[in-house]
Amino acid sequence: MDVTFRDEDTAALVAMLDARQERKSRRNLQKKVYYRQDKQVHKYLKERVLELEAELCRLSRLPRSSVLPWHDTARGLRDEAFESLHHNRYLKKKVREYSCLGVLLRDFVDSSVVQSAPTGTWHASNLRLDRVRLHAHPDARRHGLDWLTQVMYHNTDKLLEKYAFPDRTPYSRLADVTVDTTSLDALSYVQRYQLELQLPLEAVLPLATSYFQSGASSEQLEVHYKTKQYLDVQMTKSIADSMTYDVVTNWSLYPQPGTTRLCRIFQDANRYVLVSQSIPDDEKLPSKNIDSKTLTWVVLDQVSPTVTIMRCLFVVSQGLDLRTGIYVPLLHEALADWNLDLRPIPPPARLDAFCQHVRTLGYRNIQSHDADFSKLFRCAI
Repeated sequence: MDVTFRDEDTAALVAMLDARQERKSRRNLQKKVYYRQDKQVHKYLKERVLELEAELCRLSRLPRSSVLPWHDTARGLRDEAFESLHHNRYLKKKVREYSCLGVLLRDFVDSSVVQSAPTGTWHASNLRLDRVRLHAHPDARRHGLDWLTQVMYHNTDKLLEKYAFPDRTPYSRLADVTVDTTSLDALSYVQRYQLELQLPLEAVLPLATSYFQSGASSEQLEVHYKTKQYLDVQMTKSIADSMTYDVVTNWSLYPQPGTTRLCRIFQDANRYVLVSQSIPDDEKLPSKNIDSKTLTWVVLDQVSPTVTIMRCLFVVSQGLDLRTGIYVPLLHEALADWNLDLRPIPPPARLDAFCQHVRTLGYRNIQSHDADFSKLFRCAI
């Protein structure tokens, strides 16, 4: 039987064959493109292998000491990064510390109150140290310990002039007690003591140091239920070998805070100056609600190879309320510390009566010094 093809079937078959041929042509073209690309990559890689082999050959001929292994390089970079991080943290810490120190030192300077207005006769001895705080911050504390002793030393001659110490005395000893009323709101109790010793300066210095700086021994203190503890030993020694800072605690009055004493010796030509002071406001120690500032100057001047003059100046401030920074009123001060009731006395006469009472009681302290120094220096007073 004969098969008859229609025109439509023929056309569809031809179109299908043409499409198949076109797909085959595109695949062949893509293969040629991929082949050319692969050929180019293969050529590049062969050339790169030759280059790397040449570089490896060159490097292999170099001395081994000049070649740093990669793990050493990595270790070095890691160590440098760690060191940089550590140094950065250290610098940030120092910035915080110095910022804190700046605030503390500013407060420290602000607390050094000038009690009288400058005049033609005003000088640095009018500077009071009653409200100065010794901070706990190590750098501020070091500055404070040094400054508190330096300011006393550099005002020595001004204080001797202010309180009229003579060059020589007609007698071997001069001693008196007075009340400095320059500022009626902040009185100072002042004792002068000048003694001419028939001893060389080198012999007087260790004796004076043992009395004013070393003080009573531990055994002597224990008899009176007291103990002494030296504070900031490394810090004071780094400032000056002669500097000491101690606190004496009276256990019979416990839990009342102890009494502090900061001492330092300065040497000039033919002279030694020992300065000492109490530190009522120390951030590292408990403080009393009401306390006084005690300042002591001991000046040893060589007059001749066998004669030395010892000048002692003791200055004690009026009681200060450390909570408010206000001095204790005279009525309370007189009754609490001097056992004197000023209330029956007319107000205009109270100050004179108080000063006379202080001078009377102060004479007992002078007698005590006479006995101590007579024994210490083996001389008649």
